[in-house]
Formats: sequence, C-alpha cells, structure tokens
Amino acid sequence: MRFGRSNGGHEKKPFNLRTALVGDFDYGFLCMPRWPFCRKPGSKNSEPPFYGINQSLGVLTALIMGLQHALAMAGGLVTPPLLVGMLSDDPFTKSYLIQASLLVCGITTFIQVTGFDIPRTPFKWGSGLLSVMGVSFASVPLMTSVVKSLIEQGHTFDEAFGKMLGTAAICAVWPVLLSFMPYKALRRTFPPIVTGVTIFLIGAKLVATGFKYWGGGVFCGENYKHLPAPTLDCLIPGPNGTTVTAPCFNANIAPMCRDNGEVVLPYGSGPYVGMGLLVFLSIIIIEMFGSPFMRNASLVLALLIGIAVAAAVRVDGKRFLTGTIVRAAPPIVFLWVKTFPLGFYPPAVLPFLIVFSITSVETVGDVTATAELSLLDVDDEAHVRRIRGGILHDGISGVFSALSGSMPLTTFAQNNGVIALTNVASRQAGWAAAGWLFLWGLIGKFGGLVLTIPHCVLGGATSFLFASVVTSGIKILMMGDGFTRRNRFIVSCSLAFGLGVSFVPQWATNALWPANPAASSGAASVRLAILLVLETGFCLGAIVAFLLNLAIPNETAAAIPKHADAARPRPTRDDAMPPYGVDDSAKGTMLDSPDTMRMAKDAAATARPAAATAAAAAAAGPRGAMAAAPRARLDEENEIAKGRVITLTSNISRGGAPAKTLAQRWLAFVDAAQNGSPASAEDAYYRFLLALADMELLGRKLAATQAASRRELETYEHKRQELAASIATAKEVIEAKKQQLAEARLWRQQQEEYEVLRRAITAVAPRHETQAAIDAVEGDIASIRASIARQNTTFDVIAKKCAAVRHQVEDLLNSFPRADGGAAAPGGGEPGGSAAGGGGAAPMAVDG
Repeated sequence: MRFGRSNGGHEKKPFNLRTALVGDFDYGFLCMPRWPFCRKPGSKNSEPPFYGINQSLGVLTALIMGLQHALAMAGGLVTPPLLVGMLSDDPFTKSYLIQASLLVCGITTFIQVTGFDIPRTPFKWGSGLLSVMGVSFASVPLMTSVVKSLIEQGHTFDEAFGKMLGTAAICAVWPVLLSFMPYKALRRTFPPIVTGVTIFLIGAKLVATGFKYWGGGVFCGENYKHLPAPTLDCLIPGPNGTTVTAPCFNANIAPMCRDNGEVVLPYGSGPYVGMGLLVFLSIIIIEMFGSPFMRNASLVLALLIGIAVAAAVRVDGKRFLTGTIVRAAPPIVFLWVKTFPLGFYPPAVLPFLIVFSITSVETVGDVTATAELSLLDVDDEAHVRRIRGGILHDGISGVFSALSGSMPLTTFAQNNGVIALTNVASRQAGWAAAGWLFLWGLIGKFGGLVLTIPHCVLGGATSFLFASVVTSGIKILMMGDGFTRRNRFIVSCSLAFGLGVSFVPQWATNALWPANPAASSGAASVRLAILLVLETGFCLGAIVAFLLNLAIPNETAAAIPKHADAARPRPTRDDAMPPYGVDDSAKGTMLDSPDTMRMAKDAAATARPAAATAAAAAAAGPRGAMAAAPRARLDEENEIAKGRVITLTSNISRGGAPAKTLAQRWLAFVDAAQNGSPASAEDAYYRFLLALADMELLGRKLAATQAASRRELETYEHKRQELAASIATAKEVIEAKKQQLAEARLWRQQQEEYEVLRRAITAVAPRHETQAAIDAVEGDIASIRASIARQNTTFDVIAKKCAAVRHQVEDLLNSFPRADGGAAAPGGGEPGGSAAGGGGAAPMAVDG
C-alpha cells in the first residue's frame, strides 16, 4: 500500500532486534519470478509497502536494496570509461579508469543522498533523495573523438586524456553557476525541445558504437573492408589460417578483430554476432519472466550469462575468456594511484559547456522524478532547494571527478525504475548503494574482470543500454508542448544536422576550413573549436535546436470568424495535424456552422450513389456509357446530381475550404465522367473521394472539439458553483466576524465606562477613607438588622401572650348561665336583643 504525500516520513513500527537487522520487506515479491502468460487479464501484482526517504529498512533490507541500485547502474558506470580506455594500450590505465569511476560515484552518491545544508544560506549541497551519481554518457562521444584526434597528432593517451580532464574540471564550474539560476529561467533556457534532441543524438551516436563492439570491435568495425592507410603494427591473416602482427601496406586487406580473447575473426563473424545476440535475448527473457530483483539488474545478469557461455565455448579450440588481465590486476586500488598530466584544450570548451548544460537539465528531471516516486511535493520551495542542491552537486562532482582521473558525472535515472518497482525510497538504500560502489572500486580485480569481457558480449549489452538513451531523448521530446508543427520543424532541422555529421563527420572536417600554417595559435584554436562542434553531432544539433527555439515564435490559435447569428463562441483550432489531403489554404479555417456534421453526412450520402453511376459510365467509356444507358437519362442524372451539389455548396458556403473543395471536385468529376476520358474520370473520382474523406475527418474533429468544449464548459460551471459556494461561506464568516467585532466593541465600551467610574471614585476620596466609609455603612446596616430581629422576637412573645389571654376569657364567658337556662353565648346579650339596648342591663362583653 502507498501513503499520501508527506515530508518523507513513514508510520512508526515497534522497534526490535529482528526489525533492525532483517527489516520487514516482502522478499517473496522481490525474488519470485513471474509467468506472464498465466496471469488473468486486468490482474495486478500485490505491491510491497512503501518506505519513505527517512524510513528505517533494517540492515539486511538496506544492503539488498542498495545492491539493487548498484547493479542497475553498474553497466552505465563501467561502459563510458571502458569505451574511452580502449584508446589506451596500457591494461592498468584501462582498469584504473573503471575503478576510479566506481570510487568517485560511490563517494558522490553518498553526498547526493545525504544532502548537506549550507550554513547561513537557503541552499544545500546534494538533493537529499535516493538519487545516485554516474558517469555521463554525454561526454563519451566528445572525449573519444578528441582523445583519438590528439593521439593521431602525436600525443600519448595520458597527455590527451589529461587535457580533457583539465578542460572538464574548468567547465564543471558552469553547473555550479546554473544552480544559483532561477528554476523557471533554467527551464526556459533549456526546454525539452533542446535537451530531448541532444540526448537523442547522443544515444544515436552511441548505438553505432555498441554495434561495432557487437560485431567484434570498433577498429575492425570501422575498417571492415580495408585499412584506412598503411599501418606499421597490424594484425593480418597469415599462412595456413594463422594471424601475423606485422607492418601491412596492402590497403585491400581488412584487419582481424582482437579483444575477444583468443578468438580472432573478421568483423561480423557468426560467433561474434551469436554471443552478442545471446546477451540481448537474455535481457528480453529476464524482463519477461524475471523477478523484480532480476529485472532491475537485467543488464548485469545478461552480461554474467554471456561471460559464463563465453567461458565454456571454444571456436576452433580457442577461448573467448582468458585470465591474463584478471591475474595482472592489483588486488586493491584507490584514487590517484594512477595520475594524468592535467592540461587545457580550448576547442573542447564549448562542447563541454553544452554537455554540462544538458546534464544539469537532466538532473532537474531526474530529481523531480525521484521526488514524485518518493511521494514528496514537487510544487513547494523545498523541492526547488532539492533541485538546486542536485545541480550544485553535479558541478562539484564534475570538478572532483576530473581531479581524480575520472570522467564527468551526472545524476542517474536508472534508480527511479528500482524505486517504482520496489516501493523503497529510503535514503538508507542510497547509502548502501554508495557503499557497494565504493567496495567494488576498491577491489582491483573487478576492473580486470570487466576488461576480460569479450567485445562481442559487451556489444550486445551496450547496444541495449545506448538504445535506452535514445528512448530517454524521445521521452523528453514528448514532454512540454509535444509534437506541434513548430516543434516538428525544430526537431527536423536539428536532426538533419546532428544525424548528418554523426554519420558523415568528414562533411565538416575534410575541406570546409583548410588549415593555414601561417595562422596564429589563437586563430588555429578557434578553427579547431568550430570544427569540433561541427563534427560532433549532438553539439551541432543542440546549437541548432537552441537557436531555432529562440528565433521561431510560438504557435497561436487562428482567429475564428464570428457567424452573423452565432449564439455562443466557437472552440479554437488545436495544434493537431490536419487530415491528409486538406489543402494548405484550408488549414487555418474552421467550420462555424452548427450543422457541419449533418451537412458532411448529407454530402457523403448524396455523392456516393451518383459517383458510382458516373464511375461505371466512365469505366465503360463514352460510347459504352451511351450504350448502357440512354444519353438523355445520363444527362438527367448528372443534372440532378449537379443541382444537389450546387445546393449543398450554397448551404455550406460558410463551411470553409474543405466543403468548397468537396463541391468543386464533385463538379470536376461529373464533368470528366461526362465529357472526359476514363483516365481523367478515374483521377477526378479519387480526388473527390480524398476530399470527401477530408470533409468527414474534419467533421469528426469538430465534433470531438465541440464535445471537449462542452466538457470544459461543464468543468468551468462546476468550478463556478464551487466558487459561489465558497463566496457564500466567506460572507457568512465575515458576518460572524462582524458580530464578534461589535460585541468586542461593546465590551470595550463598558470597560471604559467602568474605568471612568473607578477614576471618579478615586478622585473623590482616598482609597482608605472610601473603604472606611463603606465599612461604617455596613456596620449601621448590621445594627439595624439586629434591632429588627430583636423587635420581631418581642412581637412574637406578645402575640403568644395575647392568644393565651383570649382563650382564658372565652372559657370564662362559656361558664356563665344564660337566661333561657342555657349557657351564655360568647359575646353576651339576649337573643334578639341588642348588646347596648333593651329593658335590662346586659353583661359586658370582653373583646379578646
């Protein structure tokens, strides 16, 4: 499973000794081969969990993943120094170039993966991602060409290679300067149209070199018919099937191919081609059936298969492999055990600047791809820092590599395939890969083993490797604007020059600018520099692409004529290639009538029956047509068809040049069928069919454009609704904020009033006096409350006593006898009498 984009972290897992040593990677997925023919359509392989850049893998998993990356890039690391080293006759020099490239790549890969922050600056040294460093293929054609030329001028290999190393060290400062250049300006200066052409030309040149090795060797491949000139030290056929090393002055004798062990045969012999084909087929089989581990290391495994078969095969009793070079190689090698006299070759400055510019742009793409596979954001400032750190490291590594006796370096893209296949982007795998490379570089026997590989075996592997460089160039060309007409023109011009001088370099070096013995050294250096650019295909192609990209303006959409009663705007014309057969005058037009598709179908339905009738008449000839049908009937049908076409033409007069061309070619066909020869009628018929096909294709194109416009309009409407909802939500938030602000203002006003009152009280009397007055008032209130409480208690006592007296009086009154013999009623008085009147005196009533 994969996780969302993050800062490179990963979910934490419980730590234990097994996890620290072995890890928890799915080794079954990594090592299990696959059988693609048994898989169900649409089925997917289960993927291992994703590991971020800072996730711990465990020691064993980190070593295995690092080995994956090291094996994936091993072929690309040893091939460039091997190709350049072939120009030397010293086996130790060849071996040192291979070992030095491994050591330097191991050291620089460690720095690239770590990514050190530069103190007190916003920059960093290295990308800090799982990006590995390798020898740049872009420098191989340049260095082989210049070193070979200098050797022919009388320099030794060490002197010629030292001049190139010194020049490369100086020119490597250019990527350092580019790292401080704004990222957008760098992409505008070197767009995909320039870098893609350059990388394509580099790969195309190298593929030819790979096939020369495949056939037996470079020298015998370039001179497979005869020697270029009389040679003093030549390996030629001798008597009785033997070979002789001796001066050869017969230019018609072709040299034999060496560096294939003891097997010495003419170029392109069956054993050479067969061994190379075995390696190439092994790569294909591993890709089809191999496990992810095998597929990542397919190039190295195929080479090992070729080496194993070459060790077992004999050709006329002779072996492909001998142990002479391995036995002579030292056991341990380190940097600077072999040195070269550094020099400076001015003509190579401009080509080297082009090489380092291309490698810098490659670094931008490789670091971005690694960040994408690592599930990191590629639109933030941190990603720009990573890119600048990677370019800066390219420049510093180029200087360090040249001073160490190795070729220029660049950020490799091979490891991105390993990350995509294994889901492991942890930097621990990168550190392990750096350790593996450094270890291989220390072992001197490793370089001897590489030099022992027969050239025919090496050619089968390098041909595939160099073809992948061509594929990378094509992939870059597809980026950006794609193959618009402008880009196709630029690519065509660039490839014309680049491929031309790659295949025929003498076009620029033979007699274009003859040498002038009286010229100064400066003028001679300028001449050599210009001729070097002209004979180096990728340099010339890059310059042509760069200049044309600046000079040719970008394409703009054609203006759309507005229909008189158009109710809505029409879609613009895209940059796709127009249908085959449309005239140049019709390429900039658009069918602005909404019924164009219906009219095109009507045209087809109207034209085909009449075309069939006229074609039959034309095939039978004028007389045969008159015999097959009365002339009056044929004229009537032609007039009806002509009238229909004229009506159709008037209906689609706004349909642009394709519709008019269709009508014109129909009229021409009818006229040719009626009055012309069968050949002219047939020619007019096919012209009409072409115009009809163009009309139908244009109608389909317009329908697709209208459908895309409708989808785009729906998308815009959906976005408009989302924006309206966002605006409404924002308004609600603003109203709530306003309410909160009003409440805050009211609270502040109350606080201010309280503060004013407090200050007024403080101004009337001091604080202690005010408090004393308050305490006195509170004391009076307490006294009053106590007095009220005492009065309440006294009132309760009096009320209770009054109640008791009342009860006693009532009891006393009830005890007195009444006049009627009954008890006296409470309150006294006789019945029916008044308490105050009457003849006798009444007892006094007591009111309780």
